[in-house]
Amino acid sequence: MKKKKYYERLPLLRKGEGSLLGKVQSFPEGCDFYPIKCECPPGPQGPQGEQGPQGEQGPQGEQGPQGEQGPQGEQGPQGEQGPQGEQGSQGEQGPQGEQGQAGTFSPIYGNIFDNANQQLVLGVNELVRFNQFDQPESVLVGGITATANSMTVPEDGDYAVLWQTVFLPGPGSQHAAFGIFIDGSLAPATRSGVAVFSDQEIGVSSSVAILSLTLGQTLTLQALIPATSNQTTIDLASNVQYPPFGGVADQPINSASLRIFKLGPTFMM
Repeated sequence: MKKKKYYERLPLLRKGEGSLLGKVQSFPEGCDFYPIKCECPPGPQGPQGEQGPQGEQGPQGEQGPQGEQGPQGEQGPQGEQGPQGEQGSQGEQGPQGEQGQAGTFSPIYGNIFDNANQQLVLGVNELVRFNQFDQPESVLVGGITATANSMTVPEDGDYAVLWQTVFLPGPGSQHAAFGIFIDGSLAPATRSGVAVFSDQEIGVSSSVAILSLTLGQTLTLQALIPATSNQTTIDLASNVQYPPFGGVADQPINSASLRIFKLGPTFMM
């Protein structure tokens, strides 16, 4: 004989009937019989349990679409200046500017001369004289000053310097050479001379040069006679004899002259 399971030995009770083993049984909602074949609805949800430990981080997901651009932030502080870049190409020439105001012209020039005979002697009196330096016929403009033997410039600049002498030759004195000295030093660009026959009345020696001078420099005209020469004098004449000669028809002339003109500021190479 097959043995029945424990629940098969229990009597089936319907709702509202008897008791089972002396204990009142309550039927769950939705059950007609107890305790077999009862499809009971879920009971009320219990309280939430404590949160478990955090799990491991999952793999990174795919990048989402780019969001909209946000508003511009405030300007940050200025950074340090970077290194200087390479020089760019030269730009086009701009338009010509307006003409400036007219400048002022400040001329500087001088002219002194001598109208008498003079004799220059090696080692004694080698300076050419200009006896009319302080007379109205001599001209000193722009601050140039003069003495009977010199002229001094009032400012730096390039100057044109011109000199001339009238040489009277004689026996044993047929040669004459001269040059400008600047503060006692010969300026080679100013040298010139002449050699004539003794039967000629006069010979003219002259030179023109451009010199760069500085404020306060002094110029003199001096005879150039070598120390080894047998000729030790040079005579300068202040008249020309016309026929019939013998002082009947003499024409006064200037025996020497010195001129200076400032051309502009010193040109630097």
